Amino acid sequence: MKNFKYFAQSYVDWVIRLGRLRFSLLGVMILAVLALCTQILFSLFIVHQISWVDIFRSVTFGLLTAPFVIYFFTLLVEKLEHSRIDLSSSVNRLENEVAERIAAQKKLSQALEKLEKNSRDKSTLLATISHELRTPLNGIVGLSQNLLDDELDDRQRNYLKTINISAVSLGYIFSDIIDLEKIDARRIELHRKETDFYALLNDISNFALLMAEEKRLEFHLNCPSTLPNWLMLDGVRLNQILWNLITNAVKFTQQGSVTLSVEQTADNEFAIRVTDTGIGIDEADLEKIFELYYQVNSNRNKSLGSGIGLSISKTIAQLMGGDLTVTSEIGRGSTFLLTFKAEEALPPSDENSKLPLKLNILLVEDIEVNVVVAKSLLEKLGYQIDVAMTGAQAIEKFEQNYYDLVFLDIQLPDM
Repeated sequence: MKNFKYFAQSYVDWVIRLGRLRFSLLGVMILAVLALCTQILFSLFIVHQISWVDIFRSVTFGLLTAPFVIYFFTLLVEKLEHSRIDLSSSVNRLENEVAERIAAQKKLSQALEKLEKNSRDKSTLLATISHELRTPLNGIVGLSQNLLDDELDDRQRNYLKTINISAVSLGYIFSDIIDLEKIDARRIELHRKETDFYALLNDISNFALLMAEEKRLEFHLNCPSTLPNWLMLDGVRLNQILWNLITNAVKFTQQGSVTLSVEQTADNEFAIRVTDTGIGIDEADLEKIFELYYQVNSNRNKSLGSGIGLSISKTIAQLMGGDLTVTSEIGRGSTFLLTFKAEEALPPSDENSKLPLKLNILLVEDIEVNVVVAKSLLEKLGYQIDVAMTGAQAIEKFEQNYYDLVFLDIQLPDM
């Protein structure tokens, strides 16, 4: 089979090299000789004589018809050979394309692996930064709050309020940054639990009052007494949204007021409006204001903020079954409308959580600022506190003394 293909291909190559005209002339000569010899042989064997008239007639007919047959035969051979060459070229191109695609897929796979590794590294870095920054930040918040409970003159109290507000604000910024990474990875989620709705609004109101006082603005809370006292919701997330809205309202308001209004619009559906008398938002910016990293520019406040708070707040609002929208007019202020869904809940039972007035507590913590804050808070409640900075110290103290309660850090330097 291989020999046949070899000779066939050699024959085709020979025909192509000769060309149509030369091969046709050669073929006519060969056919004429063959026809003449064949005619003579047949005449001798069958008729036993040679008829030169018949031979002349046959040769003439052959010479007239053979060139056309040979020419078209040669043309067919050329067409078939060109088709074979084109097919071979197509196969080669296809093989090259397949090889290129395989190489491209390999590069893409490597790029995706690198991207996934970078994403994991970014998550780890953000988690580490968040932990490392929140530790001193919690110390500032806790200690400043403790000092605010003491007797202070007006100047000291104002300074401490500013420190406390700044630290709390920085904590919310950290939350936005962490949530930004979670949104990219589609891992942001809610943790609903029984939440004292009025207490939550009171806390955010106190925070808003302190912020408004710094700019000599008025703050109003419109909260009807008909609202459910307890709701099943993620209070931390709701607080995060309201902090973003109130911070922006105070930031872009030079004089006048900021108002927080709450209403129940239907069963398990609520609406909160944050209205200010600030500079307002241009109509062209209203469609883009919830886009990630978008910052509103103004003559007085140019590119303030990170451009992520409103985008994250809108995402959280949608996870809560609602939305976050805005209406505004230049020079007349803005109104942000937050809607969300939350079922009414019963207050959590505290029968099993009542602690005696006197407790011996072992606090296991390796970061000094956390020790200072936690110890001062617990001692204010009248508890006796022992501190261990390592796991080995904790085990030693626990074996030597009796404790009613242990506050244990989950990550110690030695175990």
